[in-house]
Amino acid sequence: MIGRLLRLPFLRLLAVPFAFLILLTLAATLVACGDSTATWAPAATTAKGAQAAAGTTAAATTAAAATTAASDSSGAATAGAGETPSPAKPIERKIIRNATLTIQVEDMETSLNSLRALATSLGGYLLQENTTSQGTKPSGVMVIQVPAEQYEVAITRIRQLAFKVDREESSAQDVSDEFVDLQSQIANLKVTEEGLQKLIDKADKLDDIISLQKELTNVRGEIEQRQGRLNFLDNKTAFSTITVNLGLKPAPEAPAPTLAPVAEGWQPEKAIGQSWDASLKLLGGIITIIVQVLVFSWWYLPFLVAGLIILWRSKRMKAKDRDSSQGGFQ
Repeated sequence: MIGRLLRLPFLRLLAVPFAFLILLTLAATLVACGDSTATWAPAATTAKGAQAAAGTTAAATTAAAATTAASDSSGAATAGAGETPSPAKPIERKIIRNATLTIQVEDMETSLNSLRALATSLGGYLLQENTTSQGTKPSGVMVIQVPAEQYEVAITRIRQLAFKVDREESSAQDVSDEFVDLQSQIANLKVTEEGLQKLIDKADKLDDIISLQKELTNVRGEIEQRQGRLNFLDNKTAFSTITVNLGLKPAPEAPAPTLAPVAEGWQPEKAIGQSWDASLKLLGGIITIIVQVLVFSWWYLPFLVAGLIILWRSKRMKAKDRDSSQGGFQ
């Protein structure tokens, strides 16, 4: 039926304009869709001040998260397609190692030169050097930095340079977790930076551009701060710091001279003095013995008194008996 209608001459004349009209309608529809997509960002930022900045920042974060999720999903799909995932790499330990040694040396200048040569030979460098001289006892302090893998070698060779090691201290600080955290934070901040930059490129209002530029400046400041800390930790773990306090070994003491005994003749004043001292010591000893006897004999006193009383009474009774007997004879 439709084929018969199309064979009619007037319908053939109408088919060409009708098809052209349909094509124009489709083209206008596509253009309208493209304009609405292109003007989405300005329309989304019609709010004022902080609302515009917050909305665009959230959009940047959402876009970054979507990009990350897409990359993760594509990686998971690839792994699921038959590729064997590679094993996770072990975390490289980041350890800050420092040491302090106090040593005695035989020659100060020679030891300082040896420490400088030691730092250079191990791939390190001299960080600080101080020398002082108080009379005949010079001293020095030298701070060197050597690669972390040469730390034990440097400590051993410093011990070999010393005449005596008076003190040795060492410390180690593991900053691996902080190092990994800083790397992750920097990566996330860079994704946010790219999202903000894209929104600035699309924005057409001055307020929106200023707000986005302020947010971008803050993000870049945080990136620089964390990158500086990361560089500091990387340098501190790559090189170990060794502080060496140097002092001369004590000089040997000279033996005291021995004096030959001098023959002495008879000295009367010395003999009298010695005799007097001896007599005083003897007298003091006798007095001490008497005092000790008296002190330790106090408990004899009651018995002594009782004995004396008994003796006195007995003598008195004898005297009475004698008197009475003599009176009887008379």
